[in-house]
Amino acid sequence: MEHYHQGARFQRELNEAEASFENWKSLTSTLDEPETNSSGGFECNICLDLVQDPVVTFCGHLYCWPCIYKWISSQDTSPENPDHQKPQCPVCKTEVSQKTLIPLYGLQTPLKTNVHISYHNDLLVQDAGVAHSCRI
Repeated sequence: MEHYHQGARFQRELNEAEASFENWKSLTSTLDEPETNSSGGFECNICLDLVQDPVVTFCGHLYCWPCIYKWISSQDTSPENPDHQKPQCPVCKTEVSQKTLIPLYGLQTPLKTNVHISYHNDLLVQDAGVAHSCRI
C-alpha cells in the first residue's frame, strides 16, 4: 500500500514538473520571437509608442518623424519663445532642427525618393522619406 502512495505522489510531482516545463517553454518561445515592427521595439520619446518613421537627433534621442516635426514647429512658433531661441531636444535640451535629424530606414520600411507634404493633426508635415503611421 505504501508503494502505491509513493508511486501516486511521484506521478503527481512528475505531472507538476511537466506542466511547469511546458509553461517555461511557452514563455521562452515568445521571448525568442522577432519583433514585427521596423523599429525593433524602440519607443518614441514624445508619444511613447513604438517608433514609426524613426529619426534620431545628434544627441542620440529617437523620435517618430511626425512627433519631432510637430515639436520643432511648435518651438519655433511658440509665444513662450519671444527671443526665437532654437528648438531643443525634449529629453536633453540640446538644439535640434529638421536639418540635424537623421532618418533611420528600417528593413521593412521602403525608401521613397520623392518628397511629400501632408497634414498631420492640422499641421503641415514634410515627409522625411518614409510613410507616416504613428498615433499622435
